Amino acid sequence: WGLYALHFGVIMSPDSHCYSRWADTLISNNFNVVNYQKNMEALRTPYLYLGFISFVALIKIIVGIYWPQLIMIINVTLGSLLAVMLADLVYLFTSSKISTWLALILYVFSPEIIPWPRYILSDISYMFLNFAIFYFIGKAFFAKDKARGRYWAIAIFVLLASIFYRPPGIIMIPVVLFALYLNQGKREIRWKNFFMSFIFFILAFIFIYAAVVKNIWSLHPHEDGAGVKGFIVFLYKNGIVIHDRPYTYHNTPVALLDYVSITADKFIHYFYFSDRLFSLIHKVVNYLYFIPLYALSILGAIAVRKESNSIKKSLVALSVIVIIAYGFSHSITIIDFDWRYRLPILPYLIFLAGLGVNFLIKLHRQKAG
Repeated sequence: WGLYALHFGVIMSPDSHCYSRWADTLISNNFNVVNYQKNMEALRTPYLYLGFISFVALIKIIVGIYWPQLIMIINVTLGSLLAVMLADLVYLFTSSKISTWLALILYVFSPEIIPWPRYILSDISYMFLNFAIFYFIGKAFFAKDKARGRYWAIAIFVLLASIFYRPPGIIMIPVVLFALYLNQGKREIRWKNFFMSFIFFILAFIFIYAAVVKNIWSLHPHEDGAGVKGFIVFLYKNGIVIHDRPYTYHNTPVALLDYVSITADKFIHYFYFSDRLFSLIHKVVNYLYFIPLYALSILGAIAVRKESNSIKKSLVALSVIVIIAYGFSHSITIIDFDWRYRLPILPYLIFLAGLGVNFLIKLHRQKAG
């Protein structure tokens, strides 16, 4: 997909033009964030976007009008580095070249990753940052005492960078804290208790969140789009599931279960890989890709229960948490029209799929033996 991006060139989406304007405003204010926000007035950007905006501003200063081309090259480079990290982690887990190569193939030929390096957006670079956190946590888990601290320091630094690069970066804070807890004394995951507790927490939060949104709307019925609170009320008020796909919308919620239903439907839609407006080729390609990917990743997550290695169990648990946490966070906020907000979880799914392939290889060898 790197060659594909370099051959066909850059694409400036509406969001790309917004980032460009915001970067120009930041440059004109000499990177003074306070003045920048004042000049933005009603169009103030959240501080958690400033990382990518600053990055665009620096690139503009360095190469001028060729800044989109350089960002596309950086996207391709970071995407390639992610492939190396993914392969390294799968091989570290499995010691299987077949599993590693199949994971790489799933990554390189992913129909959801291939288009995005061309876009002048933060998606590819954020996907890299997000998986880099997990990668260095994994390296820390497997490392000897002397090297462990170095890997943890890098993981925490990348975490801080990702938080101010894109708002979903905050999702990784509890993941890193849980990883630190697991790594302290090499605690072992009890899978049944872990998943039961995790599911209970998610369900409880969904009901509490639905009640809070319902209460906000009842107290402020004219709240509509102003700030984060108004935006969330707007989404639920209009029953929005997938942004700009009206046929996925629900009726205006009334009862508490209506709010819960919207949230649950959005969570399920986050993992959808087909849509009525997709072309036949698009649907066929997605079916051929996602059905094996989901099946192998589920198999990889389940198979690790038989592992005696507590490190492997812990890292698989962390990857499952990341996947569900991203699905959950977008189920209470927004799922984009083209599902590009799903990009951060793809490397985790592919990582688990590599473990699933390794399990099938072992199973085949046992039967052959």
